Amino acid sequence: MDGVYLDRHRSPWLGRTFLVAAGRVDWLVLCPEIGTYELRSSFFDSDEESMGEHPISIGTFMTIRVTGVRRSSRLPTTLPQRQDFVSDLRQVTQENIKGRFVVEVTPTDTLNREDYSGVYYRYKMEANTIQEWHLTNTEMFTSHPIHMHINHAQVISYNPYTGPYGVDDGPSKWKLFSQTGEICTYQFKGYDASAIIYPPANALKYLGHDIRQKRRGTNNTIGYVPLGDWRDTILVPPLGNITVRFNTHEYTGDVIIHCHLQGDADHGMIMFVQIVNRGENTDANITSGNANPSSCLGNFATIATLNRILIMSSMLATSFSSYY
Repeated sequence: MDGVYLDRHRSPWLGRTFLVAAGRVDWLVLCPEIGTYELRSSFFDSDEESMGEHPISIGTFMTIRVTGVRRSSRLPTTLPQRQDFVSDLRQVTQENIKGRFVVEVTPTDTLNREDYSGVYYRYKMEANTIQEWHLTNTEMFTSHPIHMHINHAQVISYNPYTGPYGVDDGPSKWKLFSQTGEICTYQFKGYDASAIIYPPANALKYLGHDIRQKRRGTNNTIGYVPLGDWRDTILVPPLGNITVRFNTHEYTGDVIIHCHLQGDADHGMIMFVQIVNRGENTDANITSGNANPSSCLGNFATIATLNRILIMSSMLATSFSSYY
């Protein structure tokens, strides 16, 4: 997935492979009988539980016509060993995690409460360290595929979302509210307190991804990444909170984080962070105005965790089906 080998080969869960915009996957396809096979993208109502509202692509993308004599094939039983910099980080101790950061999706296509404004570092981290980040989404109804350049990230957990939710007036102005409906004390740079914006009655409709992800074996919603998998683009559902870890292996320099939906990125859902050499200054512009990411009534990140982000396309849920 996304260029990183799995621990072992596996059949697609629910018979489908979930691909966010710009996601990549390797398939081994067996066509056991003469006939016609199709690669299709299909979604179901239950998928909304893990994805919220999101552009999807439905249809047939490939047709394979199989003829000839049936023959057997020798199939591989193991996959190549992964490189050390994408080794399993789930058991890393807290003292060995050298940096923590929140990537927060916010209204009107912003990240960490601001539009893209050039090379303006929101966070800095040292090279060759283990980072633990939270990917969160203040939007009530829409999900976003968040892509981080350079380093793949391992999905560690889906956590309770305890942060604020954002409500916009459509074109430009927006406010953050606590989950009890109070206007947040800490907002963002350029906040207009006079804007008349009210929260909808169903603002918390999609809250609870931590609970639904745990039921992955019994429910039929496809949007959650299996824990332990590596990705460079991760769908962050509305009111979602995902813990990821990664190794800042070797590379130093600028790193872009952005939404992998082209329209959202064009509107400003992009930000820069930076990887520096050990011992260099790591001061950065973490706050927006005076507000930390995920803050609301208090000026601290209200993050809960179960363990102490160009050609872009619509999302696909693909499956091979056959007919005779």
